[in-house]
Amino acid sequence: VIVQDPTSVLGPLPFSIPKTDEERIENFQNNLPWNELVDVTKKIDGTSCSVYYSHEKKQFGVCGRNCEYDLTKSNNFTHIVSKYSLKYCLTNFCEQNHISLVLRGELYGDGIQNRANNLHCTQPLQWAIFSIYLFSIDGKQGRYTRRKTDNLFYSIKLAEHLNLPHVPVIESQVPLTQQLIDKYSCEVDLSFGEGVVIQHDHGSFKIINKKYDAKN
Repeated sequence: VIVQDPTSVLGPLPFSIPKTDEERIENFQNNLPWNELVDVTKKIDGTSCSVYYSHEKKQFGVCGRNCEYDLTKSNNFTHIVSKYSLKYCLTNFCEQNHISLVLRGELYGDGIQNRANNLHCTQPLQWAIFSIYLFSIDGKQGRYTRRKTDNLFYSIKLAEHLNLPHVPVIESQVPLTQQLIDKYSCEVDLSFGEGVVIQHDHGSFKIINKKYDAKN
């Protein structure tokens, strides 16, 4: 059992790193990239856990959805840093590439989001990348990486390069159609889980499994 030190919170998210809020497809109905090639990734029902490294400041840290955690304290977030050697892994990569970035991921298992229909909550505590965020300290707006423009820095490719887990890729480079949307919104069953995230060349959005949503 991992001890959850109540004094673990260090402060707010640093370097203007945004919260991990994936918008629902319903918010983009008039602006969907129809027929563009997209990647479909599994939306795991856990809690947000991101690690960052600032090349300029030579600073590494771990964050939840709303705050940064003290790396010297015991909790699920710092446990994941140790389990996957994230400090060593991310620091080396960022220094070699002279870049600052955030590995955004989902922390799941071990009773997190403990619901009867959440098959992930009964698994051992683990973590998987779902996106990559580039940032700097010079006031420039940070941004998420995309397959078309960022090559190795795109989440699927970078996770493979670093030998780190990525959320399951269900379909790769398929056209965005109404049929694809309906499949993950209405046609998958309850056991499929929370839904999917669609990654396209200009952004991303989530499609919630309506059967799962209705039970939670």
